[in-house]
Amino acid sequence: MRPILHRPSIIDQQQQILKLLQQGNVNTAFQTALTASDLSLVMYVCETVDPAVVFGVTPCPLQQPILLSLIQQLSSDLANKTDIKLKYLQEAVMNLDRRHQVTQEYMHSVLSALVQKLNSCLQGPLEKPSISKDLRMLAMAAQSLMK
Repeated sequence: MRPILHRPSIIDQQQQILKLLQQGNVNTAFQTALTASDLSLVMYVCETVDPAVVFGVTPCPLQQPILLSLIQQLSSDLANKTDIKLKYLQEAVMNLDRRHQVTQEYMHSVLSALVQKLNSCLQGPLEKPSISKDLRMLAMAAQSLMK
């Protein structure tokens, strides 16, 4: 007989993430959400913490693998909650460090996928048509980092 694995409920995971945020463990909170492979948990963190608070600190409290994973997961569905995703994506892209070994290894594939998703998003109807300029600017920034 195989043991039954207990997977924490979404509410338990949200409470754990909130506790980490309250303790100032921003990187661990994002890591917890990202490793759950559940976009709703990632969005919970993004909606709970203002991106200006996360990215307004130097150095960025999010480690490079977390930034890359955040870009990857947020760009997986740009049709919903585009505003908050766009804010986080802009900040995450701008905080990538090309000198970091992990970033060097994965940045091109992550940013290529981001540009592809942004272009697809621009082809369809947008939640708010006014953000199309911001989506194009993000695509241009991502493309320039890949050079």
